[in-house]
Amino acid sequence: MNYNTGYQFSFNNSSSSSSDSDEWFMEEIDLEEQILVNMYINNTRLIHQLIQENESNEHNRRRKRQRRRRRKAKMTLKKLDANPSTLESVLEELKSDETNRGKINFILFLADNDPTTNRSWCPDCVRAEPVIYKTLEESPAEVNLIRAYAGDRPTWRNPVHPWRVDPRFKLTGVPTLVRWDGESVKGRLEDHQAHVPRLILPLLSSSVSAPAT
Repeated sequence: MNYNTGYQFSFNNSSSSSSDSDEWFMEEIDLEEQILVNMYINNTRLIHQLIQENESNEHNRRRKRQRRRRRKAKMTLKKLDANPSTLESVLEELKSDETNRGKINFILFLADNDPTTNRSWCPDCVRAEPVIYKTLEESPAEVNLIRAYAGDRPTWRNPVHPWRVDPRFKLTGVPTLVRWDGESVKGRLEDHQAHVPRLILPLLSSSVSAPAT
């Protein structure tokens, strides 16, 4: 009898201990899961923060590169303005200035701005100008660009306009972009070509030939 009672008592204690152990084990699992969840949340936050910081740094680097390109463009492209009465003196000034040796010279023949709109009266000039400026600014070479303004509409349409009859230029339309070597035209783009970047780029090379029309 005593044996059986003792056995029963022993069995009950074992069952109670096992139950407590299971509860403790489950609590341990819950605690570990909570730790893992907290670690995941913290790591996710950290990764998100690092991504944001990286995006911010990349944005800042991109802005710095853009500023450097703009500063470089200002240094590599020099613009000068001329008209039929001043072009010769501007060309002579470029030729005599020692600092221009090694630079590439262009003349961009344009129509004058309309005083009522402050824009060129020539739609082709309006289209071509920004393309030409951007293409030349992005060139690694140092460039002089003379913007030669032909005049208002009646002036330009005069068949004996100075640049129409000048044997060096023989202009037939504006805009016309020419590569100038100091004495003569080395390459040119006519009014229907001057707005095309892939045609402008060859004029910047050391061996220039006028593109086919």
